[in-house]
Amino acid sequence: MLKPNPTSPMPELAARLHAEQGVVAAWASLSKLLCRAGFTYKKQLMASECARADVAERRRVWVNHRQPHMRRHPGRLVFIDETSVNTKMTRLRGRAKRGKRLKASAPFGRWGTQTSSRVCAMTG
Repeated sequence: MLKPNPTSPMPELAARLHAEQGVVAAWASLSKLLCRAGFTYKKQLMASECARADVAERRRVWVNHRQPHMRRHPGRLVFIDETSVNTKMTRLRGRAKRGKRLKASAPFGRWGTQTSSRVCAMTG
């Protein structure tokens, strides 16, 4: 039996099926089979860092203490664009039962080039 990997594209799944089980199947046929079984091809990316306790604590502090203060004084914020990160290696889609979302993690929770801006100072 193939070990499940919901993000495997059909050509990769067909190759694994042949390598591990000796079964030759067209990837289009596998796709039709999964669609008939109620699987759709979608995925919701979540930031992998969110699972860490230290990140969760910093997020709590940010939401409960820093954001309210910044909302009261938006004109005092200064942003500096520091760096960019490319996450194009993350698979965009995976298979899940119809009506369900496949949740997977990716750096920064997004696909593509990310620039990170930080609030570096409150003026005045």
